[in-house]
Amino acid sequence: MSFISIQNDNECISFFNGAFNVPLSFVFRKLLHSLCCLIGAMSVVLFDMHFLIWVVIVLLSAGCVIEWILLQHSIETIPVAVRTVLHYFENKDEALDPDAHGTLHAQGAFIMLLAYMLSLMFFQAYIVAGIFLIIGLADPAAAVIGKILPLIPLGKKSLGGSVTFFLIALGVCLLLHISLLYAVGIALITALVELTAPIDDNLFVPLSAGLMIHGALFFGAVLNVAPSG
Repeated sequence: MSFISIQNDNECISFFNGAFNVPLSFVFRKLLHSLCCLIGAMSVVLFDMHFLIWVVIVLLSAGCVIEWILLQHSIETIPVAVRTVLHYFENKDEALDPDAHGTLHAQGAFIMLLAYMLSLMFFQAYIVAGIFLIIGLADPAAAVIGKILPLIPLGKKSLGGSVTFFLIALGVCLLLHISLLYAVGIALITALVELTAPIDDNLFVPLSAGLMIHGALFFGAVLNVAPSG
């Protein structure tokens, strides 16, 4: 019995001998999501926060220009190389439908950059690092596990994914030296926000995590002295 294999001409990753199939583009997108968040978490340690805000503003501005250009064309007129890249950034396959003219591209990436900028503006470096460690590790793992071992469907999410998010968020909080009680609270609330976010969890989860970690700092629930922002 094969635990993991590539199926359908490298389009899907198959788990448990074909019991669960996850699109390869989905896995790639989640790995990229994780890498970008971890880079964001590391950047607040290496660079000045004001410098990072300007970097994000430039990236958001460039993204808006590129988006405007793409929206002027149907997907069939976009070069094949660009369409291939978009395929690995899209959250919905409909965005690559020839009839889906006017569909926003890489919306999740845009919202994540916006959340990163807001976090840089309102939270200290320690909190921003914590936020994006949680988002970079818990969110992609929850998405993948939710497809492999969903357990019980919960709307568009699953119990398996939410439990995975909670456990990894809890582990990150403990690594940040947050006391166990507060760590459980932060992990539980961020997992619930990820499950129930009304628009896009790329915005609501970072902000809720930031507020919770800020509360832990305010009430002295961080066991070691946190770096100042």
